[in-house]
Amino acid sequence: MDGYLLASFILGCVAVITLLVFRVTKHKSLDLPDAIVAFLTAAGIGGGIKVCVLAFNPILVSLGSDRLYVFIGGLAVIWVSVQALYKFFVSS
Repeated sequence: MDGYLLASFILGCVAVITLLVFRVTKHKSLDLPDAIVAFLTAAGIGGGIKVCVLAFNPILVSLGSDRLYVFIGGLAVIWVSVQALYKFFVSS
């Protein structure tokens, strides 16, 4: 199994458990769509890290000078995922 996939799955599970704890302490229910959004957003962090690492992998020679743009795209995915999780948990 891909290590990044496993890390993404673990991050997603941690996000759902954390959201559940936040909701229980505030006496609110946890809806399935909220859990799915938390899972996918947290899993996006692992995907963004993988894109950043792959951007500078010497095996992917076909990227050429576009490696920097792929790396920045990975950073953007990480940034948006972290920002969305922060807003999601602050509003919970």
